[in-house]
Amino acid sequence: MKKINLISLIQSFESLNNHQFTIYKKLYDIEIKDQEVLDLKSLISKILKCEYEYKIFNGFNIGYKIPQISKEFDLLRFGKKSIINIELKRVASKEKILKQLLRNRYYLKFLEKELITFCYISSSKTIFQYDGENLFKISKERFIKILSNQTLSSLNKIDDLFDPTNYLVSPFNSTQKFIEREYFLTNQQQEIKDKTLKLFESIGPNFVSIEGKAGTGKTLLVYDIAISFMEKAKKVTIVHVGQINDGQSRLTILHGFNIVSIKNYYNEDFAKNDLVIIDESQRIKPSQLDEIIKRVKNNKLNCIFSYDGIQCLKSTEIKNKIPSKIYEIPNIKLNKLTEKIRTNKEIAIFIKLLLNKHRKLDLVNKGNIEVIYFSDSEKATQHLMYLQQNNWTIINYTPSRYNKYISDEYHLLSTRLNAHKVIGQEFDNIVAVIDKDFYYNQDGRLSTDSNAAYYHKPQMLFQILTRVRKKLFIVIIDNPEVTERCSSILISDK
Repeated sequence: MKKINLISLIQSFESLNNHQFTIYKKLYDIEIKDQEVLDLKSLISKILKCEYEYKIFNGFNIGYKIPQISKEFDLLRFGKKSIINIELKRVASKEKILKQLLRNRYYLKFLEKELITFCYISSSKTIFQYDGENLFKISKERFIKILSNQTLSSLNKIDDLFDPTNYLVSPFNSTQKFIEREYFLTNQQQEIKDKTLKLFESIGPNFVSIEGKAGTGKTLLVYDIAISFMEKAKKVTIVHVGQINDGQSRLTILHGFNIVSIKNYYNEDFAKNDLVIIDESQRIKPSQLDEIIKRVKNNKLNCIFSYDGIQCLKSTEIKNKIPSKIYEIPNIKLNKLTEKIRTNKEIAIFIKLLLNKHRKLDLVNKGNIEVIYFSDSEKATQHLMYLQQNNWTIINYTPSRYNKYISDEYHLLSTRLNAHKVIGQEFDNIVAVIDKDFYYNQDGRLSTDSNAAYYHKPQMLFQILTRVRKKLFIVIIDNPEVTERCSSILISDK
C-alpha cells in the first residue's frame, strides 16, 4: 500500500470518471467507499478554512487492513515516534466512537509508538480524540497542530510492522490475557457469537456447530462464549475430547471453569448446566456423541460442537466421520470460521506444499522455516536436544501401546508434549521431525505405511505442524525424498 496526499484523493474523486478513479485507487492499493470519501472531503473542507501547512495532507494510508485479520483502519499516518489514526463517520454515538477507537488502539499498541486516535463525524463536523482514557471534542486548530507536529516515517511496507499472531490470544497458552479480556474477536467470530447467544435465549434444546481449521480461532471463540455465560451466573460444562492440558487445568482451578475430559463426561450432571460445549468434537466416539445429544435434548440445554474435521489422530476417528453426524442433528445451526489468524502465511503455504507435492502455490521465503537433514537418529536426537535448549518447542509423536514406531528412536523424554497433548494449543517456535516412515504416494500426498496403525502418523505430523505461530524447524531423518521436496519449496522463489 502506497501513501497518498488527501487532497489528491479528493480531487481525483471529483475530477476522474468512475473507471479512471478505480484505476487510480488501484495504483495506491486503496479501498474506500464513496461515502467515506465524502466524509473525508468534509474534514478537509473544515481544515481549509484555517491556517495550515500543506504537509499535513501528506503521508496517509487509506483503508489499510492487517494481513489475515482484515482489521481495517480508515486513515493511518505513520510518524517516527507516533501513529495517527483517523476514523470517518457520517453519524455515530459516543459509545460507538469509543468502542471503535479503543479497538483500534488495541491493534496498534503492539507497534510501541505513541497512539493518537481521532474520529470525524461529518454530519456535525465534529472531531473527537481518544487519548486512551477519555473521549473528547477538539478544535480544528488543535487537530491541525497535531498533524503538523508529526514527523513522517519513511516506512513504505506497512505489512512488515504487523504480526497477526499478536491478535489471537489462546485461552490455554495466554490464560491471564484471556481472563482479563485482553483480546478482540474478529468480525466473523463476533458475528457467530452474537447469533449463537441470540439463539440461546430461546428454550432448548439448541444445537450449534462451530467448524474451523487450525488457526481460525475456534477455541478462543467457544471459550469466549463460555465466559460470557459464566459472567451471567450461568453454568457451563466444557467437555474436551482429549487430554486436559495445563492451561485448561489453570482455568478450572483458578478461574472457576468446569472443563472435563471426554473420559469423565458421563459423571457430569447435565441437568445442572445452561450450556454444554464439546470441544474437538471430531475425535468423539459415535456412542458418546449419541449419548450427549440425548442428554442435551432430555434436559433442553444449549450445546455447541466445536471441531476441525481434519484434526483426527486415529484411523478410527477418520472412519467415524463425526462431522457428518453433527450435520445431521435436527435444526442444528452450522457455522464455519474461514479467516485464518494464528498461522504465519509463509508457514501455512509451506505446510500445504509439504503435505502435497502436486500443489502449486507461491511461497515467499522470509526465513521463518528451517530444514536440516541427518542420516541417523542418534545425531538427529542430539540436534533436537540442542534446539530444545535454545527455546524451540519439541513435540513428540504420541507413542503407541500397541505399535512400534521409528519415532520411538528419537522420542525426547525431556519434553512432556506430544501430538495429543498439544491439541488446541499454540507455540511460537516448533520443531517437527520427519523420518523414513514418510513417503509421497501416487496422489502426491505425504503418507506412511503405518496409516492404519492405532495412531495415524501423518495426522500427528499435521497436528504438530499446525500448532506453530512464528517459526518452524523441520528435522529430517534418513529421508532423501522429503529433504528434496522441502529444499525445492524453500528455494523456489530465488
